[in-house]
Amino acid sequence: MSVTKVCSGLTCGGVARPAEDFYKNRARADGLSSQCKRCQREYTSRPAVRKAANASTAAWQKRNPDKRAATNKRWRDGDPLNQRLLNGAREARHHGGLADRLSPEILRAYWESHGIGEGVCYYTGEPLGDDWHLDHMTPLSRGGHHGADNLVPCTPFVNMSKGRQTAEEYLGG
Repeated sequence: MSVTKVCSGLTCGGVARPAEDFYKNRARADGLSSQCKRCQREYTSRPAVRKAANASTAAWQKRNPDKRAATNKRWRDGDPLNQRLLNGAREARHHGGLADRLSPEILRAYWESHGIGEGVCYYTGEPLGDDWHLDHMTPLSRGGHHGADNLVPCTPFVNMSKGRQTAEEYLGG
């Protein structure tokens, strides 16, 4: 028998839903949010709610500059591949393209299964330094997507010289 909970959101109107439909909330006695995921998404997508949440975040950041700096440092010092994936997804959305949800583990597994070395440039085979780039083989500006089959590690020089060329064009194929 699956566990159910009554949603208090405006969209569901008191309908009993499976526990999996609720976000976890350790502060509540049952460990689940009072609104289901759907109701919470619809509520937080409203412009007035978004504006209030952004103002609240900005106020907290202003009151707690040291905590904000520590959080940013932890993020910057974390897995460099994860940071590059997040930045690439943001760039893809900026160009109106598709961005797959990728974790570093998924991308590393894809690279391993296709013989792509994480520590070497895909194009030249040179070892990568700390400033390596994550390249879209088919550039986002030319309709490429942010997905495992379109991402390779490369040196900054190669990425900048490649520009808007596809991998095939760059390699002369």
